[in-house]
This record gives sequence, C-alpha cells and structure tokens, in this order.
Amino acid sequence: MAKEAVTEVKMKTPEYLTKEVSPALLAQAVYTLHKRARVRTAHTKVRKEVRGGGRKPWKQKGTGRARHASIRSPIWVGGGVVFGPRVRKERVLELPSRMAKAALCGALAWHASAKTLGFVKVSGEIAKTKEVAKFFDEPGLLVVGEANAKMARFVRNLPRMAAVGVDQLTVVDVLTSKRVWIDESALSTLERRCKK
Repeated sequence: MAKEAVTEVKMKTPEYLTKEVSPALLAQAVYTLHKRARVRTAHTKVRKEVRGGGRKPWKQKGTGRARHASIRSPIWVGGGVVFGPRVRKERVLELPSRMAKAALCGALAWHASAKTLGFVKVSGEIAKTKEVAKFFDEPGLLVVGEANAKMARFVRNLPRMAAVGVDQLTVVDVLTSKRVWIDESALSTLERRCKK
C-alpha cells in the first residue's frame, strides 16, 4: 500500500534545475535569510530614557565635588546603561529577486549533481503515516504542491523528515537537507519560482 500511496517518478531533471551558481551567492542568500529571521527583544534604557534626572544634582562650582549634570548618568546607580542591547531598527538586508531565484535553483542543482534529488508522485488518499513511512526510509525534505498539501502532515510525523510547501521553500531548507524529493504537482510552481 505504501508503493501505491507514494511512487518514485523516473524523469529527466528540468533544465532550470541544472544551472549551477557560485557558492558566494548561496552563502549570501543564507546569510540574508538568517539575518532577517533574527528577532531582537532585549532592550536597555540610555540616560535620556530613564525616568528622572531632569535637574542638575548640585551646582557646577564651589562644592568641591565632581561636576554632574544628571543623577541618571551611566556612572550613577540607577542611571542609564552604556552599550547595552537595544531593539533598534536595523537596516533590513535585501536580496534581489533574480539573485534569490538563482540561489534557490543553484541549491537544487547542487542536489541534482550529487544525485540526491528525486521526484515522487502521490496517488490516492493517504490515511496513515505508515503508508508513506516505507518510502521515505532516509532523512530528507519533501517539497509538496498545493494539491497535495495534506501530504506534509504525514511526512512531518516521520523522524528526521521535513515537508514544506513549494511556495515556502527557501535556500536554507534545501541546503540543510541530505536528500530532496519534489512532488510532481509542485513542478509547475517551482518552475515559476526559479525561472527569470
């Protein structure tokens, strides 16, 4: 029954999945995605943001003590924090669409050249995870089309297996997987994403 649920399709690798790209482009794409995913939550207040400290603690001269302008100076207890973590609006790294498409195709082409890229066809209604467990006997990633979106739920139950929709597929997903299977129904969308 597992063979009827999922079968491997012997087909020639599409031309858009055979164009190799430079490793520098792949590294740039991965770096950009990681930077965009980072969420900065730690935030400390500087001296102008700490409540109080509007009045000068004592006059500038004549007291014999050091001059101070605010009790919220960083050297005072209860003052602002110097060089602490800040939730600042960082410059969002951009990756042009042509470079993103080329990086995604290049990552898939790397799998194709290493012969770790395969194509599958899902036939019939899948009721249980064990129906697909025998086919996916090694760790990897399954790229599913919109027509077989339910397939992702069964594959995610398998150990060391991941499933992602073709619209959400990223370079990081492809490069961190030992093997990639592409659903036959996802090829049209993948072609649209990869071609310029």
